[in-house]
Amino acid sequence: MRNPGRSYNAAWVDYDNDGDESVVTNVLNRVSLTKPATLRSVNGPDATVIEGADSLDPEPMRGAYVGNSSVLSGFTLRNGYGSDAGGGANCEPQGVLTNCVLAGNGASDGGGA
Repeated sequence: MRNPGRSYNAAWVDYDNDGDESVVTNVLNRVSLTKPATLRSVNGPDATVIEGADSLDPEPMRGAYVGNSSVLSGFTLRNGYGSDAGGGANCEPQGVLTNCVLAGNGASDGGGA
């Protein structure tokens, strides 16, 4: 299943089937890919941002969770914070970040990436 041009401004993208792909534009607030899937930016990391903190929710949180066999592609992940590891993104061993920029992220244990 592919959802071309479907725009999300939500923290959670749920898929009906493993291996689904969605494309997004502009700014997102926190992403969680819990099933094998691909979430790809249409306009690339210069234009598509996942914010760990924003003016409505200034308490920093992790920008993205990328589960096994999931792909997050073409985003800037910024201002995220993980209470354990992975402030910008926390990836499972087979989760993939590609064509992403990480900036201003931190974690109390582990790494800010």
